[in-house]
Amino acid sequence: DFLSVFCLKINHGGTFTTLPKIRYKGSKVNWVDDIDSDIFSIVEVTSMMKELGYENPCMAYYYKKPNTDLDNGLTELAVDKDVCEMLMYVDKFKVIELYIDHYVNKKHVFIQEPLVLGTTSEPNEPDIGSGSESEVDERSRQSSRNGSRSENGSGSGSSSDSGSENGSDGSSGSDSEDSDYFMNEENLIDDVVKENEVFDLQEG
Repeated sequence: DFLSVFCLKINHGGTFTTLPKIRYKGSKVNWVDDIDSDIFSIVEVTSMMKELGYENPCMAYYYKKPNTDLDNGLTELAVDKDVCEMLMYVDKFKVIELYIDHYVNKKHVFIQEPLVLGTTSEPNEPDIGSGSESEVDERSRQSSRNGSRSENGSGSGSSSDSGSENGSDGSSGSDSEDSDYFMNEENLIDDVVKENEVFDLQEG
């Protein structure tokens, strides 16, 4: 029956360009005539591709709806339902264009959503504390001064981090130097008093 016979124009060996105005570049074209739509199936297409030298089963088939372009009419041919939909055009259009996608591991450019270009913000770093850097520095210096006062005091109250790290006595190297200095100064005063007493005794 002539109404059930059609021709396939197979575009193969090429690659699809991106949207808009999709093209199939670098392709070869082979024609298969007198195809009976009553027995046509995906298996038939696979057999045609093997005859063309393609043994890799990882291929995707697409047909272009008649009187459309690749942007709007490219339709996947994967299951029997797709075959039935394609054969609906055979009564009026005797040539169906078939396109082979040899790169099925990639996302098809004609079915992906358009990219929305815009500025992307960098991920926010975790907020450590509050306030500006100058405020944080000021609080650090204030905390350091408070720690020094607690070390020079009687040892009561809470100790600073530096005090706890250097031991339970709360003393540091700089504090011991200061205490030595005051002790030496007291010794000097005692010596001066003793010399004055000796001098008074001699005069008496």
